[in-house]
Amino acid sequence: MSAQAVDITGKYLALNSEFTQATALLKFDRRGQVMNPEVYEAIREALISNVCELQIKRQIILNLLSDNSTISRTIFGILLKEIRASGYQVNLDCVDLSYLKLVRLNFSGMSMRYADLSHSVIYGTKFNSADLSDANFTSARLRLVNMEDAFLLNADWTGARLNRLNMFRAAEVDLTKAHEVNRIWIDTGMLDEMEPAGKYRIVRNDPDDMQEMSELTRSDSNPCCCIFL
Repeated sequence: MSAQAVDITGKYLALNSEFTQATALLKFDRRGQVMNPEVYEAIREALISNVCELQIKRQIILNLLSDNSTISRTIFGILLKEIRASGYQVNLDCVDLSYLKLVRLNFSGMSMRYADLSHSVIYGTKFNSADLSDANFTSARLRLVNMEDAFLLNADWTGARLNRLNMFRAAEVDLTKAHEVNRIWIDTGMLDEMEPAGKYRIVRNDPDDMQEMSELTRSDSNPCCCIFL
């Protein structure tokens, strides 16, 4: 999909106001039960929809980030599990997630093609098995991020700073345009495919890296850790 087609698609979707209820904040009682289930359902339908306004999907994420309590994130996690269990996939294609602080979120298994994550700070967040093809990470800062099994075809890493990422078994990884790449866990076999290959070296069993990456690495296989020199 060309940049022009993406722009046209975004403008078309902006005409759709069917999911505006999904922009409301979830409310909880003292027991942590959702008090406005109609909003919960609207959020669910918006996240899996292919025709929902893109700004509404961005607002759902903004609402989640605005709540410092753990209740919203717990309920959001339950919602994502329900979506996966029902056989649907969260669709964040073309959604603008730029200039945000995306801390300890879970985008695993989501479709995020052409998503704009430029200039965002992404920390402790998971993108396991997510489709990030053509995603924009320009000038983004990522640390302790899990992209195991992610699909990264044509992802734009121009000027990005990457520190301690798990990209084990990720497909179509090309970090040559990144500004800084430090300790990236990746398949040993992929090193031969990277250009320029001389900018990578393998580091195994670094105690500090192992401790920090333990919560992000869940594979039984032994990935290696690469430093961009």
